[in-house]
Amino acid sequence: MLKFDIHLNLEQFPTSRNSDTNIYSSVDDLAEFIKRNEIGAAVTLYPRDGYHYMEQLAQKTPDVTHYGVQVLMGVDENDATDIKALELDALDNSKMYCKGIKIASHRGWWNRDGEIDSGFDYGKESSKLHKWLKQLPDNSIVSMHMQGDPINNSASIPMTVGMYAYKYPKLKFIMNHMGDYGQGGLSNKPKSYVTQTKDGPNLFPAFRYAHSRALCKAAVEFANIQHNIILDTSVYIPNKSEMLKDCYRWAVGSDYPFCKSDNLFVNEEKKFIRDMGEDLVNRAHANAKWFFDNDYKQLIKKNIALNNFGDLNATTPKRVTQKA
Repeated sequence: MLKFDIHLNLEQFPTSRNSDTNIYSSVDDLAEFIKRNEIGAAVTLYPRDGYHYMEQLAQKTPDVTHYGVQVLMGVDENDATDIKALELDALDNSKMYCKGIKIASHRGWWNRDGEIDSGFDYGKESSKLHKWLKQLPDNSIVSMHMQGDPINNSASIPMTVGMYAYKYPKLKFIMNHMGDYGQGGLSNKPKSYVTQTKDGPNLFPAFRYAHSRALCKAAVEFANIQHNIILDTSVYIPNKSEMLKDCYRWAVGSDYPFCKSDNLFVNEEKKFIRDMGEDLVNRAHANAKWFFDNDYKQLIKKNIALNNFGDLNATTPKRVTQKA
């Protein structure tokens, strides 16, 4: 059975103003990780100007199906991406391993008319993202980070991916982290409804748990109903496996090397097998490869059948042009 990792990181991954943690995996490191975990297909994020690393990885792992996605953001302040002069590898036919783009709300550096800062607001900066999405070839991948922080007016949520996905039906969207990064264990169920802290009773852990469940549930609904959305499971929390039992489109993501473990993918996969059973996990691997290998028209046709929509002979939808 082929194993599919929907979230790998190659070479240096961007930092942010709030996190200067060095996340790095060389070509050799990642090739060894892929072999050790017996991964047969993978979506791999590579640096904005680092397509050659993707070629090197493919050469070292010739039996693996590679879907490379270009990270649009700069690695640090000195490497900030000029938001007006960004060149998309997906438009270069000679770069055969590039299948799309990666955009992140909370990491990566940008140069906006001389102002250097990290992060990208999917809502306030939608006009820029629309500009890039319009240029992408049919069936291109758009990998979008989802943070999960319960912050007012945050656009880093499942609904945002759903909105872009319906406007661009010919593209394929990866909803990273299934809508909730799950950082710091705050997404897990608290031991009690009222948490006692040094400052007194605190209801935030219960609220954060409810928030996480709401995000994961929303993610599953969008993936089940919209033909061009697939979920990335990283990072594992029990909420995810519970809700994925009823999901059509998802894949195990290791997010290596954010956690530097040689067997990270295998360990993540084991958690879902424990919670869901091996058959459902194997089906997810196969479904993920089918999702990325087939034309969007086939995705629409299958989605109509899965959801019992009555328009099997519907014409191909056009990109929606109204304002976000």
